[in-house]
Amino acid sequence: MYDRQLRYLDLVIKNNKFPNAFLFHGRDVVFQKETAKSFLARLNQPQWALSIKAEKHPDTLFIQKEEGKKDITVSQIAKLRKFASQTPLALNTKGIFITDAQHLNEEGWNALLKTLEEPAGQTIIFILAVSTKNIPATIISRAVALPFSGVENSLRPLNPKDDIILNKLEQLDQLSVGARFDLAEVISKKENAADVLDDWMLNLRIKMLEGGSPKEVKTIAAVAGLKDQLVNTNINPRLALENLLLNI
Repeated sequence: MYDRQLRYLDLVIKNNKFPNAFLFHGRDVVFQKETAKSFLARLNQPQWALSIKAEKHPDTLFIQKEEGKKDITVSQIAKLRKFASQTPLALNTKGIFITDAQHLNEEGWNALLKTLEEPAGQTIIFILAVSTKNIPATIISRAVALPFSGVENSLRPLNPKDDIILNKLEQLDQLSVGARFDLAEVISKKENAADVLDDWMLNLRIKMLEGGSPKEVKTIAAVAGLKDQLVNTNINPRLALENLLLNI
């Protein structure tokens, strides 16, 4: 389950290149959280693994919407900011976990953005959400986004048709102009076009860590921008995809 996501996280550890924040998103919220805790445990001494996974280690902070509240409050994000600035008591790297981050309001996102703009080297923030819809682009651009879009606890593999599309995207340099137009049309007609773009970005991130070129960085930025437009605006999907595939 989620072999590519786990492979990417393995490569992050192998290459010792840790982002300051991850954005795990999708319906498989249980797996997101367990994966985030396991990742943090692997970054630290083995003796702390159980307390990290049990959410009891003092160098970890777990934030979620409080009972009776409409949103995750600004005071909770203020607590996060203070925690992020503190030196770890025992861990090499502290962990902050924001569960159901879709419950952050605009004021909360703005407060979180300040922390992401001034990252603490000994802290990783895991933003866990069911969707990237309504998550500000400024937040998404400062986190490594990984999709976990299967049904909770399922073993659903990547859709075979999506796999074919991803193979073509991986070989985009070899496609003719006409083939790129055709590919843009196929993706634009899919209900899960945003998910396809997420999977493409994940493949590009893996390629980067396996020794890819700086071109992947530019492509990821372009795909992320288009995905944000598809999710949060009324942009024409086909025209936008054509423009992307013809200019990268």
